Amino acid sequence: MAQPSELEQLEARRRLLVAESDQHRRQIARELEQLRPVALWAEKGYSLAQSLRTWWPAVAFASGFFLTRKGVVRKRGFLLRMVGKAWSGWQIGKRLAPFWRRLYQSVSDKDRSNHPGDS
Repeated sequence: MAQPSELEQLEARRRLLVAESDQHRRQIARELEQLRPVALWAEKGYSLAQSLRTWWPAVAFASGFFLTRKGVVRKRGFLLRMVGKAWSGWQIGKRLAPFWRRLYQSVSDKDRSNHPGDS
């Protein structure tokens, strides 16, 4: 049988482990809350992509038809200019993404603080 001091040590160790477990649960809950906007954004993007998937062939056909009809495709360097513009847009988007994320986070934090009961 364990001595009382040994039982007290085990009880103290158990309390410490329970407190540590509660701390880990709160940390996981905070991290999940931070992931919520990203998951919603990804879900909206996926549903948008699914809805656009049905229209994409018609849009591509119409765009090709109008571009060739106006003679835009026949101009020299058209493809190179379009690729350059797309690349520039991509680079600008990469630089602005952290700003938009911080802005979105601050707006959603303010919204959450204004409506504390909604969760």
